[in-house]
Amino acid sequence: MRTYLCFDFGGTFIKYAVIAEDETIVMQDKFPTICDDYDAFTANIRRIYEEHCDVSGIAISMAGVVDVDTGYAYTGGAITCLAERNIAEEFSRLCGGLPVSIENDAKAAAYAELVSGALKDCNNGAVIVIGTALGGTVIVDRKILRGTNLFAGELSYVYYSNEHMTDREFGDCPRKHEKNGRGLFTDRCTPKRICQIYSALTGKETDVTECPAVFERAKQGEGQAMTAIRTVCHDLAMLIFNLQCVIDPDVTAIGGGISNDELFIQILQEETAVYADHIVPGAPSPVVTVCKYGSSANLLGAYYAHRNRFE
Repeated sequence: MRTYLCFDFGGTFIKYAVIAEDETIVMQDKFPTICDDYDAFTANIRRIYEEHCDVSGIAISMAGVVDVDTGYAYTGGAITCLAERNIAEEFSRLCGGLPVSIENDAKAAAYAELVSGALKDCNNGAVIVIGTALGGTVIVDRKILRGTNLFAGELSYVYYSNEHMTDREFGDCPRKHEKNGRGLFTDRCTPKRICQIYSALTGKETDVTECPAVFERAKQGEGQAMTAIRTVCHDLAMLIFNLQCVIDPDVTAIGGGISNDELFIQILQEETAVYADHIVPGAPSPVVTVCKYGSSANLLGAYYAHRNRFE
């Protein structure tokens, strides 16, 4: 039975798995990401390949704007050393000439959910993958929408506010705002943001790796922890509601490691309902669910995309 080496290039960890052609995950592991040193990054990939060199192909899920047809990555998200490279060609040479495919990470997750997961019965849908940043995918008529510039679904760049802008003049009306971050949803809807809010509320330095501990404290009744989580869910709910107004999906599925926590999904559903309660009667309320494959969705989706491309 053929097997495939699948990678999910995340900004914090690189996850990898060997997946058999019957979709069985043979093994799965991860290691820390090196974001700014291409030689060190590829050395790790080569090391993993040498441990599993009997595979039939390599499938990659990664952040950024990527061309699945040519294998070129215009951007690499947090992994800056991957930008402006033909990843498929370079990694094929690195790994014994094997066929290599690349797919945007959020679109890979959506692919898995569309084929056999939370969106398998949907005609239109959306997937939001929460990690170091926000990944997004829009599905229309059971096809992934990529857009003219391969930019469709790039939710990391959606604005929630323009208060970050400097002074601007509109005719005789001045607009004066203090600089306030970038004004992007990706800065407000991630585990890192939960930890930042928790730190501000408690005065305790809290690293993103401690996010699971914040959730445990919320479950034990700690108010500051619950406030941090609910604040981020409220902002994410705004994005979900905006998507509902634009593409009207059957379902919006949430992926990424944080989606494995039932408390997060519960609060997100509650906060999404808050927005729905404030619109005109008869408007649809978003249906929010968790991706079936959770934190494995990117790996499985990369596998599906690879098989679809080469076989």
